[in-house]
Amino acid sequence: MFVIKLVIAVIVLGVVAVAALAAYVFAVVSGPLQAEVQPPSAEEVAKAQVVEQRVQSEVADNSAFLLQLTSEDLTTLLRSRAGSVAPVRDVTATVNRGNVSISGNLNGAIAVPFAATVGVTLQKGVVQVSVDHVTMGPAPLPGAVRNELQPLIDEVINVNELLQSAGAVQIQRVELVPGQLTIAGIQEGGKVVSDDTVAALTAAYASGESRPPPALPGGDLVPPGRISNGPGDELYLALGDSLAANKGVSSPLEGYVSRFHAHLERQTGNELGLMNLGVSGESTLSIYKRQLPTALAEMDRLRNDGDPATRVSILTVDLGANDLLGHLASPVCRQDIRGDECTARLESAIPTFAENIADILTALSQRLEPGTEFYVMTIYNPFDFGIGIPFEEDSNEVITRMNDIIRAEAARVGAIVADAYTPMSGNAAAWTHMLNGDIHPTADGYQTLAYAFALARAEAK
Repeated sequence: MFVIKLVIAVIVLGVVAVAALAAYVFAVVSGPLQAEVQPPSAEEVAKAQVVEQRVQSEVADNSAFLLQLTSEDLTTLLRSRAGSVAPVRDVTATVNRGNVSISGNLNGAIAVPFAATVGVTLQKGVVQVSVDHVTMGPAPLPGAVRNELQPLIDEVINVNELLQSAGAVQIQRVELVPGQLTIAGIQEGGKVVSDDTVAALTAAYASGESRPPPALPGGDLVPPGRISNGPGDELYLALGDSLAANKGVSSPLEGYVSRFHAHLERQTGNELGLMNLGVSGESTLSIYKRQLPTALAEMDRLRNDGDPATRVSILTVDLGANDLLGHLASPVCRQDIRGDECTARLESAIPTFAENIADILTALSQRLEPGTEFYVMTIYNPFDFGIGIPFEEDSNEVITRMNDIIRAEAARVGAIVADAYTPMSGNAAAWTHMLNGDIHPTADGYQTLAYAFALARAEAK
């Protein structure tokens, strides 16, 4: 069960410290201290299975999760596994502020107590692990020995490799306070919107007054798309999540990127190249691995190719929905958006988004050539059907908070804001697939997003 391995690797990391410590000790000490690995007892395995089932229910098949484990939970997991990988017994884990303490006995003919302190930090979704303190018996191991343990830890368990192989799990927050560890994150492939949330919204919409379909904005201004990708000296470079990747429509020509591209060609009278790098499920964490390096490399290539006619002349970015919506659409947030657990989820997602979007927009703006048009799109609310239920108002408050960050960071780097939030407000039932549990736009919804870019361009001219 990979999720359990992931949780143990990321949260506890005690198995790693114990295995590394034991491996080192038994590599340099001979005689009575040597011992065999002993499997955990049936009781220890049964207790661990209870914790694992809870972890599985919190994390598996969800696009966003918040997991809280106590010192007792971590001890239970360690005792079930530590004895299987190293000759140790009586292992105990204690969560402190900022680290996890591991203690126990080396399982030899002569029992030797050991203790280790494992520090865990998070940088841009990448987990950093350090062995801060190790003792064997009454004396601490010297610093040189602790330094030797670090490569061994990296070899025994590569935490970030585990994360990547878990279906693009991205950690937004790791918090260790006395007695409890909290880990929040997002992952591709899980449900963005819970079945309960979809059922509640659909029932509320069905019970309300029927509304005529909204008038589609910009139909006479934004034409259908002409290409989904294509070369050109003047290039439109698009970055984003599933919206840039055209999720929800049958043809990429129906997406907002192709439509806005066609609008730009109509307005300028010139053919324009298009490179759409959008990836479904992209967040402000995952973009560092794929799109952002590719985009920066392409901007550098065109700037340095010796031909002044080649350049990125249009750059658009849409990001942030995947950082937030899985948390916002969870059952706990739908039931009580101001409750402790929902607040903890949102306070994991929003500050991380704010830090990352600032860094991403800065990196892009620093590569722009003079005259490049740089656009950043706001997030729309797929839960706003315009029927006046409390969840609409509550979710709008949260998304407005995210959009305020987008607007501030766009202004800081001189980007133009394409306001998708306003025209989509109250129209999610008509312009998205939310009544079927899918947050993505219909063809009309993508037309609306394309019009938001066209309107932003007209207002900026």
